[in-house]
Amino acid sequence: GVVNLESLAHILETQQLICTALKFPVGTAPSLFLFQYSSPRLNVKYHTRFRRASIISIVAWLSNFIFYGPIEDAKESFSSAYQSTEFKNIIKNKNIKLFNNF
Repeated sequence: GVVNLESLAHILETQQLICTALKFPVGTAPSLFLFQYSSPRLNVKYHTRFRRASIISIVAWLSNFIFYGPIEDAKESFSSAYQSTEFKNIIKNKNIKLFNNF
């Protein structure tokens, strides 16, 4: 199915519960999210890349791994996940109270 913002929130909540309670690694396939927000009026090549990067940055906060899709998506997906992870580490290491739930 296609993932929308509400279902993405439920997926991430479920991941957090499983990771906390069972200590299992968790991950998701956020590429399904891209299909709902496609627009034929926008430059598909670049618009899709930015949408992919933005959604990967969200799921990287609560996922141990990400199914990012085809190998062509690796560049945006990996760099986005890296930036998100580094940002999360800065918040944690500097004891910044930005998102109490993360």
